[in-house]
Amino acid sequence: MNYKFLSTAALAVLLSGCVTFSGLDPNSNYSDVGDSAIVVLGVSPRYRVHIFEGDRVGDKWSRDTVMTKLNVFPEDGYIVAKLPARTGTANYGIGAVLPQGIGGKVFLPCKGQRTLTFDAPSGKVVYIGDIKLAEIGPQVRYEASSDFEAARAHVKARYPLLADKLVSGGGFESSELANISCVAGPSAPITIYLPTRR
Repeated sequence: MNYKFLSTAALAVLLSGCVTFSGLDPNSNYSDVGDSAIVVLGVSPRYRVHIFEGDRVGDKWSRDTVMTKLNVFPEDGYIVAKLPARTGTANYGIGAVLPQGIGGKVFLPCKGQRTLTFDAPSGKVVYIGDIKLAEIGPQVRYEASSDFEAARAHVKARYPLLADKLVSGGGFESSELANISCVAGPSAPITIYLPTRR
């Protein structure tokens, strides 16, 4: 998967609107899932991740072009967040990775490249999977894996009322991005490569 560097001006557009900048608050009434979904994603190291709403047609996925839905760092290795339920052709995907957080480099997949998508089923507390990221020179590589017991241990420690509700989801899907063309700016774009997950 090839990602390109995003300008600061374009980042400001991504950060506008109704965006969640933090994970689920353990001091809130977090056990009330309702018709929403609570997703659990393992992310290491502590890179900020942008999650977008999107729509899938076959193997192609088009993400929201206006704003990201979730813009958070993992805490203790996991992102745990409440999202509106979306499954099937309407789901979520990773639209950008910020290794240094806001103000640092931003990498995103462009049209024709692949990214990771997932479902958020209504009323469920669902573990999606783990992603290990590594910035190596001009590239970021990842390995996707699954460790349900480790995820459950994290949820039990931070959100004990959710531990027995946690279920394993269908995992990540690799989808081809159908929109978001990347145009080089005044300086050459930084490209990063995320190979097919193993």
